[in-house]
Amino acid sequence: MAADVPNRPMSPDELATWVGSSRRFMKAKSRQDGFVLEKLSPRLVRFMPSDIGAWLANSSTTEVA
Repeated sequence: MAADVPNRPMSPDELATWVGSSRRFMKAKSRQDGFVLEKLSPRLVRFMPSDIGAWLANSSTTEVA
């Protein structure tokens, strides 16, 4: 799934839309799971693709039959 991650930094809104969740959830998960929210300025933040890919790989669940 990490290969599907866009190859550019994403804003919290872009990431939330891409993942299918809320911006608030994504910011909370970034703090909880430790993936980097790059602060370009106090109000401008971006999620890095490598961190998103690693988070998705570690967060994936297995299907139960």
